[in-house]
Order: sequence, then C-alpha cells, then structure tokens
Amino acid sequence: MAKYHILLLIGLLGATGKGVAAFLLPVSLGPASDAQLPSPPLATTLGYGIPRSPFILSPLYAAADTAMDGSSDEDDEEVVPGKMKVSEIKAELDLRGVTSAGVVDRAELEALLLKARIEGKARPEILDTFNEQREAEEARKGKKPDFDWDAAKAGDGNLPGGVDPEALQKLTSSQEMMEIMSNPRLQELMKAVMSKDQDVIQKYMADAEVLQLMARFQKLSAEAGLDPSKFPPPPGME
Repeated sequence: MAKYHILLLIGLLGATGKGVAAFLLPVSLGPASDAQLPSPPLATTLGYGIPRSPFILSPLYAAADTAMDGSSDEDDEEVVPGKMKVSEIKAELDLRGVTSAGVVDRAELEALLLKARIEGKARPEILDTFNEQREAEEARKGKKPDFDWDAAKAGDGNLPGGVDPEALQKLTSSQEMMEIMSNPRLQELMKAVMSKDQDVIQKYMADAEVLQLMARFQKLSAEAGLDPSKFPPPPGME
C-alpha cells in the first residue's frame, strides 16, 4: 500500500469522528457501552451545525503553530513540516491534491503544506486508491501489505506527528480496522468531509451504522495505544 494512504485515512477517520460527534453528543447507540461515542472536549462548547471551517484531514500531520489540544510547545514541535523529509512533504502535498512542481525551496514547500493542512485539502480519490490496493493485497493470499514503515518515518525515527510506529502498525494490521475503512457509507462520509459537502455530512449525522463504525474506530485506536480524543480539533472549532 502506498506510504501515506493509510496514515491520511486513519487521520481523516479521527477528524470525521470528532466532527460528527461534536454535533450529536450525547449519543447513545444502544445498551452496549462500547457503542457510544466518547465526548471530545470541544463538544460542550458547540451549539451549531456544520463547522464554519474545513477539517484538518490528518491529525498525524496537523499544523502545530497553535496548541489547540492543550499540549506543550515541545510536543507540537514534532508535528511541524520542518521535522519531515522533503520527500515526505511532497508526498503529503500530493495526497492533498496540491502540486509542488517547480518548487525547490524547502521553506516554500513547508509553507504550501501548512496552508494545505489549515485549509483541510485532500483528494477524495485516495479512498478509491485505498480500495484498489486493498483488493490487490488480499489477492496476494498471505503476503504482508507493502506499507513502507521505514520510508514513512521522519529523520528522528518517528512517524510524522510523533506517532508511535508500533501502535500505528498494530492498528493498521487489524482486519476489523481495514473493514471499517472499507465501508462504503463511511467512505462516502469521509469523501464528503474532504470535499466539504455539507448535505452528505448532514445525512450521516443520523446514520446509526456510521456512528457505530466510528465508535469502533475509536475503541480500536485506544486498544492500539492511539488516543483519538487528543487529535486536534478542526480550525475554527478550538
């Protein structure tokens, strides 16, 4: 699987889950406790519908000029593009549909990436690519996915955003997580977030199946050692 597809999709699921949960909480999907979405800290401060600003699509690569989640400046320094390789910056720009052709100055590349993150840019087609690659992987019968963890790491050995590689690898090795990410209705919601289609986002706010899937995503993330509640909120929703 291409280096960044899985990272961006997981980040988008986290942002999507937090955004929808903020509008719906308190939400109860049934008697089972793990079928309830945990309340993100920002939920109590919101009283309106669709966010005024676009989502930061990948919390793993979120811009860290402001400590939106209360983390220290030292923690935030791990997230800035300055900690990424040039090849990583270009790869993320490509995923977000931003061309870096003709840009050779590192500072300009970093500025492009920060702007793309703040504006919540991403290409909905990455979901189609994810589906095609997953089908190809399953057809290989027993071969391990070709996600290049070493190439995805930053210069200090960590994944961008300071994410623990072992925790993320555990999460992406989960068959249940792959099934969640391949769900057509959830993918439609993620595409709507990327394209800022408010009508479709509204549609899925009352979809019990989608909310169940996002609740399972949050539970699996916690079990793998990742905390979705610490993902930065979308800009304008701090």
